Amino acid sequence: MNVINPYLFAAAGNTDPYFSSVSLLAHCDGANNSTTLTDSSSVANTFTANVGAGNTVKITTAQSVFGGASSESDGSWSWWSCPDNAAFAFGSGDLTIEMRVRRTASTTTQVIAGQWASGQSSWLIQIDSGVCKFYYSSDGTTASTITIGTLTNNTWAAIAISRVGNSLYTFFDGTLANTASVTGFTFYNSTNTVVLGGYYLPISQHYTGQIDEVRVTKGVGRYSATYTLATAAFPNS
Repeated sequence: MNVINPYLFAAAGNTDPYFSSVSLLAHCDGANNSTTLTDSSSVANTFTANVGAGNTVKITTAQSVFGGASSESDGSWSWWSCPDNAAFAFGSGDLTIEMRVRRTASTTTQVIAGQWASGQSSWLIQIDSGVCKFYYSSDGTTASTITIGTLTNNTWAAIAISRVGNSLYTFFDGTLANTASVTGFTFYNSTNTVVLGGYYLPISQHYTGQIDEVRVTKGVGRYSATYTLATAAFPNS
């Protein structure tokens, strides 16, 4: 198992020794109203902006944690997606999923990110009545759940999920929130698309708000105890 201290790589110009294991790195930067979401990982996933009539998912310069911009979803039929690939086949190994989120509306159920669909469910970050949770499945259908934390509207929060060996940890603003045993657990190898900032099924489950600094690392559990949040964007190398 691999556990690293995150703030050692927080300063601009530093490098990430596990960059080659990063499956997704979205800084959510760009021009205001851009519909391009760039993946700066070596995988270079290609994201598509999926929108219905009158709906938007885009880059906004009105809110950000780092870089002067973030992804913004309007809470309706709008989300980013990229095709499934081997970088998201987590198996039984270590992993880390982390991002900054700023919810702006209180719809009962909102999907932030995941690879989740009927019979093809692997992982999901979802808000249930204000509480952010991580769902995970070994068979594509049955879900286990662990709580991350309670979000406050119009306030940025850092959320993270880290598997280290037989333990799954969640973190809220760098503080250890919950721990679950995952002894013998293997993530279902879904072929479903990876979504960010919404969902492609019920409109009522779309996210309303901003997302920034998304990083998914396969094979590395970066955190196993309360840590200091990064003070700069994640490294690109």
